[in-house]
Amino acid sequence: MITSKFTKLGQDLSSSEIADIVLGETAFGSCHKVYDQHLMAVKDVEVMSERRTTPAMIRGLFLEGSVADWFYYLLCQEIHHSLNITVEMLDPQDASRPQDYNPDLAKYGLGASVDRILVCSGDVSLAVAGFTFHLKKGKNILEIKTDYYHTGKCKPEWQIQVQHQMICTGTQCGIIVCKDQTGKLNIYQCTINEKMCKLIMDKAEDFWKRIDEEDPYPPIIKQEHQGLRSKTLDETILKKTNQDVVQLT
Repeated sequence: MITSKFTKLGQDLSSSEIADIVLGETAFGSCHKVYDQHLMAVKDVEVMSERRTTPAMIRGLFLEGSVADWFYYLLCQEIHHSLNITVEMLDPQDASRPQDYNPDLAKYGLGASVDRILVCSGDVSLAVAGFTFHLKKGKNILEIKTDYYHTGKCKPEWQIQVQHQMICTGTQCGIIVCKDQTGKLNIYQCTINEKMCKLIMDKAEDFWKRIDEEDPYPPIIKQEHQGLRSKTLDETILKKTNQDVVQLT
């Protein structure tokens, strides 16, 4: 079975887990499940650590490479025809951690298995598959998704995952490329958001404190008209349209 997960239970709070911690729960997990798995790992209890057990997750693993290659081909075509710039796509084979570039960030226990990294020779604006986005000189995150129930909107958890990856890699820009149920590519811009990054690091610090003290999360209280998920994001970065995430000031 192929895998793209290089992070370690009990040591790294990964991109696939961070949305569960920030939001409380997502379609694929919850803060309680993440807590239980890491606590058992810290106690040296063998657990089934992979979240990628649903058909959608397995499909995504196998399609990730082809979607990335497809997007990169279109990207190179655009660059070749109109721009004096180069872009290289890297396939990381290890986890990225913020302490790799700043030792002071080790306390947050974050680690990311980044799908791809785009290395640009300069700042550039591009239009690919009908979507316009920006890449910065140097490294940019490329997050690949396959969503067969896509509604034309960037999911909140995807944005949180990429902000987490930016913390782990020290980057400031990236994009999410999603292949939907019609075979179309959807591209969403991501740029660093200091308030979201602070929220992620605060939540991570609280998570590891709970692990140390064996203090589980309380039950999630769902409100009738506004769930925890929406409430949390309304206070942070989510704009409920198919446009870019709002950059708070």
